[in-house]
Amino acid sequence: MKSSIILGFWESCSFVWKDSSMMNFVLEELKGSDEDIFNKHFGEKVNKNKKNNNISKIKKNSEQCKINYNTNNKASCSLNSICDDDGIEEIELTKDEWDRIVKEIISRCEKAVLDTLKSVNLEMNDINKVIMIGGSCQIKEMSSAMEKLFGKEKIVNSEGVGKQQAVAMGACLEADRIANSKNMYSIEESSLIPIGIEASFNDESFIYPLIKLDQQPPYEKTVPIKTVLNHQKTFDIKLYKGESEKVKENNYITTFKLDNLPNKNAGEVEANLTVKYTGGKLEVTGFVTTPKGYENSTKKTVSVEVKM
Repeated sequence: MKSSIILGFWESCSFVWKDSSMMNFVLEELKGSDEDIFNKHFGEKVNKNKKNNNISKIKKNSEQCKINYNTNNKASCSLNSICDDDGIEEIELTKDEWDRIVKEIISRCEKAVLDTLKSVNLEMNDINKVIMIGGSCQIKEMSSAMEKLFGKEKIVNSEGVGKQQAVAMGACLEADRIANSKNMYSIEESSLIPIGIEASFNDESFIYPLIKLDQQPPYEKTVPIKTVLNHQKTFDIKLYKGESEKVKENNYITTFKLDNLPNKNAGEVEANLTVKYTGGKLEVTGFVTTPKGYENSTKKTVSVEVKM
């Protein structure tokens, strides 16, 4: 008997666009066209608030450019209110660039589909229907790619279900389940959320993954950490869930604090950090390993609930 499985691609697709492929294309084209103008509006010497405002405008205009091209097979990204005094009004999106960007989206979504099926031991033939949910799923090339994977007859088109309505209905069902503490619409955990800690190198912060997408609970991993300051008294370890390497694009879970570190210079104090995940519960343990003799006095364990 086949299972009734619905695969929603909005999450896989949206993080690709949050990855700013279209926006990066516009910025690269502007820089290649006139580097002086690019530096004037987006360079390191630009005031941070002004630079962020320009980036926000580019992001918004890039999104509209994506929608226009998908509809009309041609589009340009407007640079009005940014570079209009410099004689550059727009950046044209060519078919070659569109194909390159869309190819990346499709590749990542196909991988997400295959990884999801593998994680729950299902085959393509086990899927009854595929509902394409979210704005990026309206890209024509995306629909074609999913038809090739599953078969055209399994794809539920816009006549069968409203894409935005489906998102709203799902959110309402989940809200009702939480509010009434019922399991009528329970979501069984079938794959693990990636979990990592915030790290930094050369003043750049990033996510160091501890638990990856294809690993199933229960799972446990231990990593060594060192002090970076002289006479450092505390390790403050921030944990996140999500797939991006960028800290701001992940969801914060908690901060694990390991106190009472030995009074030593930077790099002379080492500790083990162990993260254990067992289906909804995250357990973090840490203790000093170098110098010797501080394990018992510094050992600490914290447990937090992590929802899908």
